[in-house]
Amino acid sequence: MQLLALHLNSFIDYARLRGMPYETIASGMSALPTDGTDPSTTIDEEDFYVVIERIFAYLNDDLFGIRVGNHLNLNTLGAIYRISLKSVTIQEALYVCQAYLKKTLPLIQVVNSMDDDSATIRLYIENDRYQINRIILETILMVVAREIKIISGEETEVGIDIAYSTAVFEKPEDAPSAWKGVIVLPSAPGDSRGAFLSPIENNQWIVSVGGNHGDAPPGDMEGFLAFVKTLRTTTIYDAIKGAKPVGQIVRYLLPCSARRHFEAIQRLPRGLLAIGDAICRFNPVFGQGMSVAAQEAVILNRLLGARAGDMGRDMDPLDGLASAFFAEIQCVLETPWGIATSDFIYPKTRGERPANFEQRLQFNKALVRLGAQDASIHKLMTEVNHLLKPQSALREPEVAERVAKLMATPA
Repeated sequence: MQLLALHLNSFIDYARLRGMPYETIASGMSALPTDGTDPSTTIDEEDFYVVIERIFAYLNDDLFGIRVGNHLNLNTLGAIYRISLKSVTIQEALYVCQAYLKKTLPLIQVVNSMDDDSATIRLYIENDRYQINRIILETILMVVAREIKIISGEETEVGIDIAYSTAVFEKPEDAPSAWKGVIVLPSAPGDSRGAFLSPIENNQWIVSVGGNHGDAPPGDMEGFLAFVKTLRTTTIYDAIKGAKPVGQIVRYLLPCSARRHFEAIQRLPRGLLAIGDAICRFNPVFGQGMSVAAQEAVILNRLLGARAGDMGRDMDPLDGLASAFFAEIQCVLETPWGIATSDFIYPKTRGERPANFEQRLQFNKALVRLGAQDASIHKLMTEVNHLLKPQSALREPEVAERVAKLMATPA
């Protein structure tokens, strides 16, 4: 039976950390892979057991399996830790984990059982090498437990069920030449339908139209145009009704905006760090996901640069990196997540509404009125929405005072 060498590399890596020479580990084993970190390299089952037995005898540590499970590095666990990006529920995570172990470590038998309230995983090995089997199973159980902790960690959701369809059209010859784009906002909370039109290359227009909570735009051109025609203004419909479509309509559905609170996890594997949508995904209508990921990358680059000097010292430059990163990006997430929670304006939106949501809603309604009257306020709102300025800029005393006056005046 062939097993993925990455799993053995976990034990070797830990043994070398504890001072066991590699020559002692590999002595007399011509078949031991020279690169145990290669995700395609395999090792024979018997060699797998021989190496673990040799390491266990050298270390003489009854907690060997548990310690290896806590030590696992990113090279070894990269494939498993991608489970957290593929899975939304613990049940899904266990099924993905089961498939991964069946493919890469087939000596372990995995049995999952699920019901509405619980998920159970049972691991066992069908041979009589009980002592080493215990070590292997303890290691894998530590891995699974850590994955479940990540999956089941605190997560905040805004259940919006946004659906949108996107189509490309040839730009008509009589199209307005001054258009930089057209945005039609929905009349919330009574209507969720909105759209945007933007010029793209090859003298074409891209048009996206969407709705939420089941009000999904169709995937056929006739239905698409009919949906566009129902928007609060017919500007986009009038522009594309006679235009020639290019290619097929592409549809997309996102159940919720979600924020995973990695900052609350006390310990993550060395070298493991989530970024972008793996931490926080937003309603794509706001167009902020890529910008947030780029800002997070800038922070990560700065943190790595600050630690680069530690490489020549007796220090681990990755020690504490994840905790520092997750702490620093919270200010980056504050503004886009605040905008994402505006979806609670729709009564069907799932999740826990912010305590001051009604107050914020009234403030934002008056702010939009003020923006319609004053171009500088509209510019400021746009800068906040595009993450050029923090959301706190809209609460500056001069702006807040003007908004307060409008709130006191009937619309």
